Amino acid sequence: MEYIRPWHPVFAWFALVIATLGLALSFFNLFVNTDRVGSWLPLLLIMPFTLAYAIASLRLRARRKRSR
Repeated sequence: MEYIRPWHPVFAWFALVIATLGLALSFFNLFVNTDRVGSWLPLLLIMPFTLAYAIASLRLRARRKRSR
């Protein structure tokens, strides 16, 4: 994934933690609040993309750092 512009490492780590907590909260709400779709569905749909972009950003930055 060389075509992405990597996030700053501090922001990428923050986004990684927030995305992980958001996914955990969405799965918890999925099982507890099954009748309220609006409480867990947006988190479940958005947070995997944030998590994947944060991981890709950290990997790309680490790969660029190793190649220097």
